[in-house]
Amino acid sequence: MADATRLLIKSGTLIDGSGGDPVPNKLLVVEGTRITLVGEADGSMRPETPDDRVIDATGKVKYIHFISSFPEQARVITDALQQWRFKPYVSNGKALEVETGISFGIPPNKAVISGKHEPQLPPARKHDVT
Repeated sequence: MADATRLLIKSGTLIDGSGGDPVPNKLLVVEGTRITLVGEADGSMRPETPDDRVIDATGKVKYIHFISSFPEQARVITDALQQWRFKPYVSNGKALEVETGISFGIPPNKAVISGKHEPQLPPARKHDVT
């Protein structure tokens, strides 16, 4: 089962049902229907793989991918997104991991889309010279 898809729940608060105090910042690994690891959120384990499903219990953005950007744009956007926190979607009382897309930037120039090589500029305004 070591190669099976895993569910990793990171940075959650563990309540073990024994009556003890809740323990913050824990990692829970689920493989199939079994919990295979409970440990520190930053502890050692088999590295994450692209097949793993990861839920960050604090609502942090986990993966940021760019389709097209300049390096400086990517850095600034990544820095901003890493500060975002989300309230999870909930289904049947369980938080769900979701994926979304967000566009940043200026829409393409209509002149370029239409095949014209000249940029479309707004019409000039008359200015009174006094």
